[in-house]
Amino acid sequence: MVTLALLVGTNPLPNAVAAYWLCCQPEGAPERVRLYYTRPRPDVHGDQGTSHAAERLKSFLERRFSAQAGGQVPVELRPLPTPIDAQAVRRSIADDLLNQEGSALHVNYTGGTKAMARGAWLAAEDAAGHGHGVVVSYLDDRQGQHCLRLGSLYQNGTITWRRTDDLRWQVSLNLSELLALHGFTRQGRPRRPDAIGQDHLRRLEAALGQVGLAPGQQTDGRSLFSSPPAGLCASFQQAPPQSLDLLAIAGYQALVCQVPADQGNRGYDPTRIGDVKHAAFRALMLATRLGGEEARACVTSTLDDDQASLVQQSLTLDDRDDVRRVTVLGRSHMDQPDLLRRTLEEMLR
Repeated sequence: MVTLALLVGTNPLPNAVAAYWLCCQPEGAPERVRLYYTRPRPDVHGDQGTSHAAERLKSFLERRFSAQAGGQVPVELRPLPTPIDAQAVRRSIADDLLNQEGSALHVNYTGGTKAMARGAWLAAEDAAGHGHGVVVSYLDDRQGQHCLRLGSLYQNGTITWRRTDDLRWQVSLNLSELLALHGFTRQGRPRRPDAIGQDHLRRLEAALGQVGLAPGQQTDGRSLFSSPPAGLCASFQQAPPQSLDLLAIAGYQALVCQVPADQGNRGYDPTRIGDVKHAAFRALMLATRLGGEEARACVTSTLDDDQASLVQQSLTLDDRDDVRRVTVLGRSHMDQPDLLRRTLEEMLR
C-alpha cells in the first residue's frame, strides 16, 4: 500500500492539487492519504493551528475521490505536536508511518512551516533507511512553473528528481470548490462599479476570453465571474463580505481584478495614485485569502504609463516575495486590447 503524507498549512490549495493529481495517476497512485496538521498554540497570539484547513482539505479530497471511477481513497487526519520543532515533527511522522511493514511512502512537503517540511524530509530519509520505497515531492510555482517535482529517495541516501508539466491544465477547481477550500462563503450584495469600472470590466472580460476563460462556467475550472452581471461577493469566516469585481480561475489559479467604483460604494478614484495603490493592496490581500500564494491580482486605473509604472514600482518594493503577484493596469492597457490581453496572459503564465 502506498501512503501519501501531506503537511497542512494555512493555505490548503497546494495540497489539494498535489494529492488529487497523485491519486489519479495510473501507476503508483497512493491508496491512502494522511494529512498532518497543527493544533492551536495558546501561548502564541493569533495561532489558530491548521485543523480547520485540514478539515476543508479532507472534505474536498473525499468529494473528488468519491466522484472518480477508481473509487474512494481514505483520507485520515493526524495532529503534529508542534509546527516549529523539526525533530519533533520527524519523530511524530516517522512513528506514524514506519510501523507499516512493507508499505511504500510518498511525502509531500509543500505545506506547513519550514520546520515541518524539514521534519517531514527527515522522516522520509528514516523510512528510506529502513528499506521502504519512498518518494518525496513539492509543488513548485516559482517563476510561474506550477509543476510538481518528485524525487525517488533511496536507501543509500541518493535521490533522483523528475518534474511534471504545468498542473493548472491537469487539475481544475470550480468556483464552489475554490471558495469552500479556503473557508469562503458566497453571500451578500456586491458593490456596483461606476461607469468607468463597468467599461473596464467589459474590456477585462473580452481580454480574458481571448486567453481561454469563458464567463460563468463553473465546471471545468477555466472560468470567469464578474459583477455585474453575475454578482460575486464572498465572506471569509466572520469577516465582512468583500466584493470581487472580477474573479478568473485558470485551472486552480485565481486572478482577482478590482475596477473603479464611487467612494460611497467602497470604491476608488482611478485617477489618484494613492487610491490606486490602496486598491491594489486590497486586491492582493483578497486574492491571497481566496487563492493562496498561487493567486494573482490586478487593479485597473486611468493613470498614464509613468504614473502606473510608479505605483507598480512601489508595490514591488512592498511585495518582495513575488513581484508578479499584483499588477497595475493603466490607461494604455485599457485603450489597447492586445496589450491588455498580453499582460493578463503573462500574469497567468
